[in-house]
Amino acid sequence: MIGLNLMLFATVRSGSAALEAGSWVTYQTRHEEKLDTYGKNFTSVCVFAYDFDDHDNIRPAKPWVDETLNRLMSRRVTGRPVYVTIVNDIETDPPQQHNGELVLRIVSDPVKRARHIHQIVVLSSKADGIDIDYESLLAGTRDHYSQFIKELRAALPKGKLLSVVCQPKTSDDDGPRGQAIDWRAIAPSVDVLRVMTYYFSYGGSRPGSSAPLDKVQAMAHLAASEVPKEKLHMVLTQFGWDWPEDGPGRFIQYTKAIQIAQSHGVAPFHDPDSQTMRINYIDEEGTPHEIWFPDQSSLQAQIGVIQNEGIRKIDVWELGVGDPNFWTWFMNAAKNLEETRGHSTP
Repeated sequence: MIGLNLMLFATVRSGSAALEAGSWVTYQTRHEEKLDTYGKNFTSVCVFAYDFDDHDNIRPAKPWVDETLNRLMSRRVTGRPVYVTIVNDIETDPPQQHNGELVLRIVSDPVKRARHIHQIVVLSSKADGIDIDYESLLAGTRDHYSQFIKELRAALPKGKLLSVVCQPKTSDDDGPRGQAIDWRAIAPSVDVLRVMTYYFSYGGSRPGSSAPLDKVQAMAHLAASEVPKEKLHMVLTQFGWDWPEDGPGRFIQYTKAIQIAQSHGVAPFHDPDSQTMRINYIDEEGTPHEIWFPDQSSLQAQIGVIQNEGIRKIDVWELGVGDPNFWTWFMNAAKNLEETRGHSTP
């Protein structure tokens, strides 16, 4: 999650079970105008992001981050808290995205950790809550991270909300990335814990589904056993990957994937196991490619296995990007705003 994002929540219905739904508006696309279409039923907003300079200080990633915060806070709606997200990117040249060494350096040193927490407490005056999105964490971070979250909770002013974004894992073993956050240990300290369900395939891996159904189910099962369900959000992605034969994959959006299929005269099809949409094509240089990306059917299948674990809160990365048919289904199911506010949690 990189840039300025507004995380937005509504309550929707999928089948017979009510879902509380969320998404992001990112600085790459800055689809803030989508708020006019979809925002009337949202119940929470997260502004993404603050990141770091090369002296370990948090700072707005773009000059207009604070402008967006100020605008949303000045137009605050009762029952719709505003979060500000902090991400472990470093604004060097070139930028360093998701720097795990940065996080370990800070949280493992009591002096640096206290300084960092103080900066977050100061930042919290700009919003109703803080959203911590530290990714690509290193092995050895786990216990220090849990202590950081515990101390941050204690330091935040009364009434301030705390949210944490976690990369995927299917076991509670210690290790890097998703394994470096102990969900059970931090759950008492947070108001919201968001679990990313994707990145099982990515640019540096072999072609495949980023969110295989069996992995999504395993993550949902683990999360539901370790985190109170009223705090738990599962995060889906609308992005896919395009892999050339014997080369690294690159991010691709739904609309671009469909354009490629049309221009090459090939038909997209669903992988029978993961339900992920696939496209096989040969580019202008004669190189075979595989594209794997989610569509409405893929995402609904993922929501289905999550619901089977009794989890009712779903976030989707990112608002307005992806299969428009999915957004029509997702947002048309939104309940009346007043009903949503009467029953939802942070």
